[in-house]
Amino acid sequence: MRKFSLLVEWNYRGEPSEQFEHCIIAPATPEDEEHDGENYITGKGVDGFKFSIYDSLAEAILSAHFNPFSIEYNELTDEELKQKDELLSHYTWSYKHGLQKKSE
Repeated sequence: MRKFSLLVEWNYRGEPSEQFEHCIIAPATPEDEEHDGENYITGKGVDGFKFSIYDSLAEAILSAHFNPFSIEYNELTDEELKQKDELLSHYTWSYKHGLQKKSE
């Protein structure tokens, strides 16, 4: 099973047109693993990034603390896309409550 990299970047400084937040999950490369755990966050948290490697796609998605329906998923196989869709079918997301497991 392959590992997955998770990158979350944000900038809330400057004009609204300059502000952003995004999250990318993709298969990890050997070079990625050298940078596992690298983070940069300003004192007030208005800009920065977090980069981590996870042992599974599900672990990366659930650890992102980001709207999983807005994450950019790169270079996933068809099987991995099915796994992602199956996992997310059991969850909802809201800005108020974050990722929540649906009641069965």
